[in-house]
Amino acid sequence: MPGASVAGLRNVVVHDYFRVEPRLVLDIMDYQFADLAAALRA
Repeated sequence: MPGASVAGLRNVVVHDYFRVEPRLVLDIMDYQFADLAAALRA
């Protein structure tokens, strides 16, 4: 379910932000959530 994936990513970014690699987040957005990323950029 895509919503669960988005929520999981959000939890990592918000609660474990000190471990997050920005490039990895961008790669996830570009390849795993391409449609969502396009909508957010619009």
